[in-house]
Amino acid sequence: MYLSRVEINPRLRACKLALNSPQRLHAMIAASFPNPVDDMPAKRHLWRVDRLKHSLFILVMSPDKPDFTHLIEQIGWPASEQKWKTTQYDSFLTNLQQGQQWQFRLQANPTFSKMNTESPNARGKITPCLRIDDQKQWFEAKMTKYGVILGGYEVSNREVRQFARDGKTITLSIATFEGNLTVANPDLLREALTNGIGRAKAYGCGLLTLARASQ
Repeated sequence: MYLSRVEINPRLRACKLALNSPQRLHAMIAASFPNPVDDMPAKRHLWRVDRLKHSLFILVMSPDKPDFTHLIEQIGWPASEQKWKTTQYDSFLTNLQQGQQWQFRLQANPTFSKMNTESPNARGKITPCLRIDDQKQWFEAKMTKYGVILGGYEVSNREVRQFARDGKTITLSIATFEGNLTVANPDLLREALTNGIGRAKAYGCGLLTLARASQ
């Protein structure tokens, strides 16, 4: 597995268009790999857009090493000979141990299955969690499932995003969770880190990242 980061230029028109359309940005990121991954779930990559101080970055978790040359040419600073950063992630995953403490960030699409009262046996309709209390409840249940004990955390950003796909309007409820956690089950946490959490992974949701907890 690889974890990559590339800075993008939000002043460019092409970058603004990509940021307003997760479908477009997903296609640009997918083009960074030699083989298509949409039909191969085991090779699917995870990504999100992160703001660090005054800069914007795309983070990508992937089973293959990316080549972001074209992405820099379209929405970066190609004239400055800009580079991206890619690190091998397997050793980090292997070294996860019970009791470790980490800071985390997750941008997610919290949802629940709404029962059809007219057809109780039918599959429930996937419905977004819009209230912050519902989003927190969803998040806490997911993190417990993936083998962590949550410390303090906050919902640092909440938004409803709409964009077009194949002539239809896609609406996503997105929330960003940040805080501290303790590893209870390393194997379950590895699953969350490599496979993502929740729905809308193709649209910049589901990527959980860890950083050293501040002392």
